[in-house]
Amino acid sequence: MSVTRHMWLVVLFLVFTMTIGLEGAAAQTTTIKLLGYEISLTDVYYNAAADETTFTYLVKATRDARRGLSHFILAFCFDESVIVRSSHRPIEVGKDPTTGLTGIKFDDFEMEPEEEPQRVVWFVLKGDWPVEEIEIAAKAATLTATGVIAGPACDPGVCLACDPPACVVESIVDATRIDFRALRPGTYATKLGNIFLYGNGNGGAKVTFTDFGHARYLADRPGPPIEVAYSLGPTLAHAEAFGWRPADEFNGTELSFSKGEVQGGVELTLWIRYVVRSSNFSSDYEAMGTINVIPVCE
Repeated sequence: MSVTRHMWLVVLFLVFTMTIGLEGAAAQTTTIKLLGYEISLTDVYYNAAADETTFTYLVKATRDARRGLSHFILAFCFDESVIVRSSHRPIEVGKDPTTGLTGIKFDDFEMEPEEEPQRVVWFVLKGDWPVEEIEIAAKAATLTATGVIAGPACDPGVCLACDPPACVVESIVDATRIDFRALRPGTYATKLGNIFLYGNGNGGAKVTFTDFGHARYLADRPGPPIEVAYSLGPTLAHAEAFGWRPADEFNGTELSFSKGEVQGGVELTLWIRYVVRSSNFSSDYEAMGTINVIPVCE
């Protein structure tokens, strides 16, 4: 049985850029800019037990994004039967009449740069898929653009003996760090990110939260911490109903999911609320915590 741990890092007044290296994709183009949007392949993970490969992409609006991104498509050589699951619905495989490209299409994407500066999407394919440069096309309003990016190759490997173990639970966190600014004293709430759980084995999962604390002042001289509380729910209204728990009380929060729920896919949204009682010019704070995903065999 394995335990997956994810750490959250929250920083005020700090701009942070993370680059993830991908084994087997070093010589490939992992980031491309189309129509003012940067699309990056951030992770490729092969689960040998389930014989599945997960591809994760980050779509980020730049200052040049003038129109909402309606959809994008990745060239693909097979039909949609090899797609096990995905973060985006609807997802389909076919020929895009607008761009003429045939592949995996993230349709009805509807990403507006002013409202949503970035989005993480992922999909899971049956088999062991190597990475190669593939065509990509995007559409924003009436504009289209094409290019190349690293993605699933046309020659996937085949697992010859892939009986899954008693329980396999995989998890994806669409953000492990968030940066935000509070320009004046007050109480603020924002979404930290989403946690996705899925599996095809004979077991459920338990999610626990540990090591969460209030935001501490990042300076040589000590300063008062910012009070932080956390909650869970698909929307802010649901988070309010779930109840805000101070950082020390949020530790020990435990959620359990059955085998059926895990097989169907579980999505959790983590929220943070913080109270700023006084503000200084460019004051940096950070708060951290650990999310534990534990398979539970039935």
